Order: sequence, then structure tokens, then C-alpha cells
Amino acid sequence: MDIEIINTDSEQAQADEKATAQAGTYTDDWGSVCQVTEPGVIGEVRIPILEDWSDLATFSPPWDVLRGRDLSHVKCARETSDKFLLSDISARPFERLQFLRGTENLFIDLGYGKSELYQLLEMVHVFYLEDIRGWCESDVDGIFMMDDWGSYQYLLINPTVWREIFKPRYQSVFEAVHSAGWHVWLHSDGHINAIIEDLLELDVDVLNLQQPLVNGIDEIGKRFAGRVCFESTCDIQKTLPFGSPDEIRKESRQLLDKWATSKGGFILSVYENTDDLQLPKENVALMVEIFLKHDPWL
Repeated sequence: MDIEIINTDSEQAQADEKATAQAGTYTDDWGSVCQVTEPGVIGEVRIPILEDWSDLATFSPPWDVLRGRDLSHVKCARETSDKFLLSDISARPFERLQFLRGTENLFIDLGYGKSELYQLLEMVHVFYLEDIRGWCESDVDGIFMMDDWGSYQYLLINPTVWREIFKPRYQSVFEAVHSAGWHVWLHSDGHINAIIEDLLELDVDVLNLQQPLVNGIDEIGKRFAGRVCFESTCDIQKTLPFGSPDEIRKESRQLLDKWATSKGGFILSVYENTDDLQLPKENVALMVEIFLKHDPWL
């Protein structure tokens, strides 16, 4: 399957892309100040707009970004391409809360069950539901969502807290996508194994995991192969940037043998912008070669 990601064609999206192309600071469309240290990389929030809860009373999501955007270019892409069209990044509630509050503040909020947090989360949730409805009225095939939930060893929050606070909101988002007839495409980095069963229960269609060595190729294969479509690659932080040719061959075959099935499916992630991610082009080319050679469904 060839996939084309449809970027949001808006002035703000173009401004953000221009801002991240060079080192420096910029203000995102929610009002937080971000710093870019590596050109081409999204950067890091330095001044969260809601660092102090007293600012919540006057805060509002950037509704103008949604209500003023034009997605007519999606129709043009549909008419000229036979690729699977995937929306730009949509719902990312956990990450958005971090961008708005700051990561440390957010973890404290979750620990103490701050009432303001629930108010803010509902605002974010309603915003993303409208964002998704807009994409679902276009000609895309799938809605791309992301939240990096894992560290290298564990979920970043207690799975019980995730199920209580975030799972119901994921459910309503997934239902909105499926009711429109589209596919749910979810990316998450880190060791998220504790909630994959929950995501399958919510009928996620494609699970994008870019750190298979962190997740455990054997464990994921034994527990979930054939139950969901995976989008993955040789480990983006270990094998692909630093692996030897033999290590890339080995991991490519492991992913094919243990994650790819005729019931679930497997989609290979191929990074075209290898320079920004510091990926040796020869490593990416070798991985693609192995998959093309050994994929039984090609």
C-alpha cells in the first residue's frame, strides 16, 4: 500500500512549517512558545500558554484554524492519485495537554486530579472532534492521530489512569472516524504494550510503532499479530540509524515473520527525509530491499 499524507493547507500550517525549518523560537497555533534547536524538527515547548491555571478562564482553542481552513486540495489529490490518503496529524490529546501545561505540570495535575485539567481536557477533546469531522467530510481514507504514551520501559502514566481519563475520549474519537467510514491510524512511541489490548478493543485499524525493539518484536508478535495492521520500520532510534547491514537484515526479517500476517497486515514506514533524522540512506535502502525481496504478499 502506497500512502500519501495530506497536509493541512492553511496559513498557520505553512507558518509552522516555515518556523521549524530554522533554529529559533515561534508561537504555535495554540499560543505556546516553542524553541527549535535542530532545523526541520518540531522543537520543544519552552513557555506553555497555560503554565498558570489562572489563565484558563480566558483561554480558548484556536477555532479559527479549523473553521477557516480549506481542504479542497484533498479532492484534487483523490482525483490524481490512487494512493491511500491519510490526513495530517489530528487528535493528540495527551501531547496537546503537555504543550499547553508543560510536561511536569501535567503529571502533577494527573496525580492530584486537578479539576482544571478535566475542564481543559474537555476543551481539547471537543476541538479534536470538530477537527476530525472536517477531515471525515473530505476525501481522505484514514485519520492520522498520535500520542507518545511510552518511555523505554513503561507507560508514562498508570494504565488505570489512562483507562479512566483517556480511553473514553479515544473511544468517542474512534467512533466518529468509523461512523464516517474511514480508518483510524494511531502513532505512539515508546513501550505502550500495557494499553495495546485497550486500543484493539476500541477498534484501532492501524497501529504505528516506530520502536519495535522497545516494544519487543517477539512479545508484540505473540500477543497481537493478526489482530491489527502494524505500520513499522527497523527501530528508528537504534537499528536504522546505527545498525550494521546484518542487523538491518535480521530485524527486517523478524518484523516480516512475526508481525506481518494476511489477517492483520503490515505497512513499512520509509523515511524520505533521511538527513533531518540522521538516517544513513544506505540503511534505509537495505531495509526496503529486504522487505521487497521477502514480503510474501508482494
